Order: sequence, then structure tokens, then C-alpha cells
Amino acid sequence: MGREGEYEKINEQRLQEITIAEAAHLREQAQKQLAEALNIEKKKNDETVEELEKTKGELNKLKQSLAEKESQLKEIEQTSSELNQTQESLNKKEKDYQEVDNSYNKRMEILAKEYEKFRIWIEDQASNSYGMVRFTEFTPQELEAATNDKMNTICLGIGGFGSVYKAVIGKTRFAMKTVSKERESLIKNLEDRLKDKKTFSWGERIKIAASICSALVFLHNTKPNPIAHGDLKPSNILFDVNNVCKLSDFGISRLLNYTNDTITPNHITQLPKGTPFYRDPEFEASGQLTPQSDVYAFGIIMLQLVTGKGPIKIREFVFRKLQTTLDDINLKIFKERTLLQQQKLIEKLLEDAKLVEWPIDVAVKMTSLGLWCSADERKDRPDLMTEVWSEIESMNGFDPNN
Repeated sequence: MGREGEYEKINEQRLQEITIAEAAHLREQAQKQLAEALNIEKKKNDETVEELEKTKGELNKLKQSLAEKESQLKEIEQTSSELNQTQESLNKKEKDYQEVDNSYNKRMEILAKEYEKFRIWIEDQASNSYGMVRFTEFTPQELEAATNDKMNTICLGIGGFGSVYKAVIGKTRFAMKTVSKERESLIKNLEDRLKDKKTFSWGERIKIAASICSALVFLHNTKPNPIAHGDLKPSNILFDVNNVCKLSDFGISRLLNYTNDTITPNHITQLPKGTPFYRDPEFEASGQLTPQSDVYAFGIIMLQLVTGKGPIKIREFVFRKLQTTLDDINLKIFKERTLLQQQKLIEKLLEDAKLVEWPIDVAVKMTSLGLWCSADERKDRPDLMTEVWSEIESMNGFDPNN
């Protein structure tokens, strides 16, 4: 019994030692786990602190950027305000300029109308008994007496068109020129011929159209600078004794230049010249003289050759007689009619009984070319050399007696 008690005592002692060791081991493990947990937390904390510092830095940058943006926004607002003020100022100046421009345009319109009235008045005066310039007419007897009947002894010179002699009338000495009888003189112009409807045949009219077209083709294709006549009209188309027509009066003709802005040679002027009703509407509006300006005048003359009418509203007259419209440049409506209908319309168009004897196809071609050439817009007019000349040449070979 005593030995069993000792064994129990020894077991209890060993059990206590084991419990203490386990407790120490458990304590050690707990401390170790706690240390590891602390390290993990410390590491997380350090990372959090680092992230916070980083976030703080980014926040500072954002604050700085925001401050810069606010500063820029203020500058933009200020600039916008200045731009608005500038725009208001520009709008006011534009309005003032528009008022000045409108006033200027009105003054220019009035001035142009007055100038046109004055120019027409001058022309009327010049054609009415030589206008304000009063010429003195002398009889052949007076002229012979002025040279003392000794023309051969006081000849001052001889030229290609005639001779110049010394003459005295009263107390005034002057030079008198006599035209050579052998020289082909210019005796009429187309304006005179248009009035003489009875003897002005279709064949002659076609020949004149061909001559004018040929002269214009030559002028418009000269090198290096084409030439625009600028004042083509019947009174500037003259005839010699052999009934050959000549183009005259190149007083306002211009050499045309090529520019980078357009492929069409042109001459720019602030004051378009020329004769009303023959002057290109586009030239009158823009001041840009081109070969097509002559084409327009040629078209009006072609219509005069067909109708014998004056130039005033001649296009409207022709369209009305042909029962078609102003925008029907190629006479499509007219050509769709029957031959009999065309003939009746042409008879209404032509006032001279002799002229209605022309073949319908030739009359239609002349009329069509005249309307085509005299189109209001330059882009709608044909080229004389490539589109018109061949048509006129084919008509020029027509024999009205055949």
C-alpha cells in the first residue's frame, strides 16, 4: 500500500511536469503565433500607411491640378468675355460697313444710271445732225476755189488712201484730203444694211455672219494674248464697194490675260464699257471682259440678221414668236414641232416676205445659234471656233437661188 502511494505520487509529479511543459510549449506557440500575427498586422499597417501616403500625394497633385484648372477656367472665362466684346465690336463694325456699302452701292447705281443716260444722250446728239459739233459742208466748186484750181501744184503729200492739198477759205488755211478713186472705200455699215430689207438677201446675211465669226475667232485666238473687241454692234461692221464686211472701232478693245483664278483669259475693269443691249450682262455685273462677251454681242447681231429687228428685247421677241421659253437655249420645244408648225412659226418671226423663202432648217439654225450665243450666263454660251464656226460654214455654202 505504501508502494502504491509512492507510485501515485510519482505519477502525479510526472503529470504536473508534463502539464507544465505542455503549458510552456503552448505558451511558446501562442507567443510565436502572436508575434507572427503582430508582424502581419505591422506589415499590413505599413502597407496601409504607404498607400495612405501615396494617396495623399495623389490627392495633393489633384488639388494642385484642380487649382491650375480653376486658374485656366478663369483665364478662359476672361478670354471668352474679351472675345464676346470683340465679336460685338466686329458685328457693329460689320453693320456700319454694310450701311456704308449699301449707301455706296446706291450712289454707284445712281451714278451708273446717270452716266448711262448721259452716254446715250451724247450718242443721240452725235447721231442727230452730228450732235453739238456743227460741221460746215462745202460744195465741190467751193473746194476747187479754195485750192485756186491748182491742186497739182500745191499737193502737200500722197498717201495710201489719197492725196492732201493746201486750201484757203476766207482767211483760214487748212489741208484738204481727197480719196483715191482706185482705193476700195468703206461705204456702209451693217446698221444701214439691216434697214434695207428688200435687197438684203439671206445669202448676204449668212456671209456677214460667217465674216464676223471668222474675225472674232481670229481675235480670240491671237498669241500670246487674246483680244476682246468689247463693242461689237452693227454700226461697227462696215462694208466696202465689193460688199465685203470689215470689223471696226477697236477703241475699247483689250488684250486679255490668263490668271491663276480662271482658265478663261479676261480683263478686269471697274467701269464696264460698250453699247447697251449688245453688252454682255455678266461683264456688266462683274466687270470681267472675256471672249464670251463678244460672243453675246454676236448672238444679238445674229438674231437681228434673222429678224431685221433692233436689239431691244430681241431675245424675248424671238422666244415669244417661236412659242417657247427663255430657258430653252437649244430650242428643244421648237424642234419637237412638225415641219409645218415650224414653218408657220418662222413666218411669224420673219417680217420680210423675201426672208421667209429661206429653207426652214437654215432659218432654225441661224435662230438657234443666235439664241445660244446670247445666253445670259457666260457658261451657257458656245465656243465660236469649236461649236459655232462649223455650223455657220455649212450655212455659208447654201445657195439661196438653188
